[in-house]
Amino acid sequence: MRVFSTGINENVHNNFLSKLRLLSDGRDLHPWLMSAGVSHGTVTRLKNGQAPSGDLLAILQRVSNASIRWLTENRGPPFLVSRALSDSEGVEILNDLYDEPDRDTFLVRSGDRFAIVLTLPASFSVKDRMIDYISVDVLSGNLSQGTRQRAALGAAKGSVYQVDVTPAEFDRLSTGHLSHSALIGYHDKRRSRTGILDRATPLDSPVGVISDPVALVNSDAPDKLESDLLDRFRALSPENRLRIIRIAQVMESPISNPLPHP
Repeated sequence: MRVFSTGINENVHNNFLSKLRLLSDGRDLHPWLMSAGVSHGTVTRLKNGQAPSGDLLAILQRVSNASIRWLTENRGPPFLVSRALSDSEGVEILNDLYDEPDRDTFLVRSGDRFAIVLTLPASFSVKDRMIDYISVDVLSGNLSQGTRQRAALGAAKGSVYQVDVTPAEFDRLSTGHLSHSALIGYHDKRRSRTGILDRATPLDSPVGVISDPVALVNSDAPDKLESDLLDRFRALSPENRLRIIRIAQVMESPISNPLPHP
């Protein structure tokens, strides 16, 4: 897990607390952040307007699957999602993710669309204290049978589940707007929340991931314009690719990116 240095702009000071409250999903900030290894004094200073440190940002990414870019620049979706442009790219992403053994595999379905969610109990150390959390990876995009077959192969080393969700839930999950707690739930001394994955039913075997008689194929493949832009981008030199990325970043407006509902 990388630890990011913080390059916070002034706008973050005004809305970072709002982002923390979004990530907390109704939990009191002090006990929630302290359970993740953040000191009481640090939480108090954050409430008083102190900028978050790189260590804190790394913690939030771990325990909430939060995007550092969203936290620091208010750009992009709040939560991390790997979006594959093709079925073969989905297979490549799963190849990397399944390098970590014993992951639980969830096939998340909505109509003829599907996404893959992988979870794994994990921990990290903060000042000689071990913090336990659930690591989550979400794969969506233009996925088809190859991705399902690779998921079935990877699921042979862990448990495999299936969960049906509403179109609205799927859209939020696949675009990085479904909160970590809405996905896996939480339980503490004061309150609890049931997550989408709590509704999942176990499959008898990993083959169940690909044995559906109706082959699922996601319908959000890039259109002709998107494909043409991608081809042109890939043909550019590294320097010109960087220029295009910077232009796109300037064109994105943080003002038009309000905080989503968890």
